[in-house]
Amino acid sequence: FKGVYQIDVNALYPYAMINMDFPKLDEELFLESPLKDISLKEMLDDKWVGVAECKVKIPEGLKIGYLPIRYNKALHFPTGEKEVIGTWTILELREAVKLGYKIEGCGLCCLYPKLKINVFKEYLSNLYELRKKESEDMKIVIKILMKSL
Repeated sequence: FKGVYQIDVNALYPYAMINMDFPKLDEELFLESPLKDISLKEMLDDKWVGVAECKVKIPEGLKIGYLPIRYNKALHFPTGEKEVIGTWTILELREAVKLGYKIEGCGLCCLYPKLKINVFKEYLSNLYELRKKESEDMKIVIKILMKSL
């Protein structure tokens, strides 16, 4: 295929476990009509992780849409100035707004405050450093440990 590129990312799952935010599950905020209860700015605040069902207006000029939707059993990334409904993470919605998407409304929304600590960071960082120094056989064992969380 012309113009198609393949990217192989080393240790992507452990990287995400070290760098992503995790929810504090004992403090759930479930909203049936979030924009009636809190402002859009509050819902998209960086203190939250979670998901929301929203109606968004796609900005013009995007070559590839940012927010995916399921349509006819396939994943699509719509473009053009149109409105779509879907369920996305708060992180995805936050980034979409930066790209010019407009959130027109929201249905169900589940928000969690971020954990203040990352319980996996030290464990995975130590394993990654150990993996660099070990024999090939031990590297395989360490890789399995890193991906088995």
